[in-house]
Amino acid sequence: MKISQRPIPQTTERLADNMPITLQRIYHARGVTNPSQLEYRLNRLAAPNLFDIGKAATILADSIERAEKILIVGDFDADGATRTALSILALGAMGPID
Repeated sequence: MKISQRPIPQTTERLADNMPITLQRIYHARGVTNPSQLEYRLNRLAAPNLFDIGKAATILADSIERAEKILIVGDFDADGATRTALSILALGAMGPID
């Protein structure tokens, strides 16, 4: 898998009047161009069936079988730290991990 940098959209549109310009630049660099994309209510989340979980599981299983290194990136909040710990424990049960 290759990591590639996404192009930064050139826009002068402000996401919010009270948002610092630096934060707006970060959001724009991540492809956020509309304030509605920053809403995290349950009805705004992507439906699980939009993700190709089967493909992700195949990539993970193949990587484990080939003893490839797998990088787990976790968030710093409570659920992110918990998810990271569970991922490390689960993968550790399938083979040696660093």
